[in-house]
Amino acid sequence: MIAGIEAAAVHTRTTIDVYITGYADRGWDRLTHLADHLAGAEGLLITHPGPADAATPAHTRLLRKLPLPYVLLERTPSGIDDPSEHVSTDHAGGAYLALAHLAALGHRDVALACRTCTAPAPLSSAPVPSCWCGRTRTEADGR
Repeated sequence: MIAGIEAAAVHTRTTIDVYITGYADRGWDRLTHLADHLAGAEGLLITHPGPADAATPAHTRLLRKLPLPYVLLERTPSGIDDPSEHVSTDHAGGAYLALAHLAALGHRDVALACRTCTAPAPLSSAPVPSCWCGRTRTEADGR
């Protein structure tokens, strides 16, 4: 994500100041206090502090009070009445293209390594313990 922002900044001759908020309640508290540092900025790209992909209605109200326009990165609006601009990665589409690329190179036995709480769910609907290590095959592979 940072590489994309840097490339866009060079292309558009835009300066970027990076601020780290942290995560969950502590991150939202820091974001509230960051408003003072954003005085010279004309816009804000933000991956809000979470913990969920969508901000709560209270957090959305906090974002709407910011003195500049913002775009959520990898986060979704809190609901259909939330006018926040946002962009998100198509995880399913990206995973499809990645696997298709490896298959086109002749690789037919591909592994997936991810956190248990990551965006792509396990290939099976069965619960996966946090220490899970193993294989899940699709029915299409016939094994």
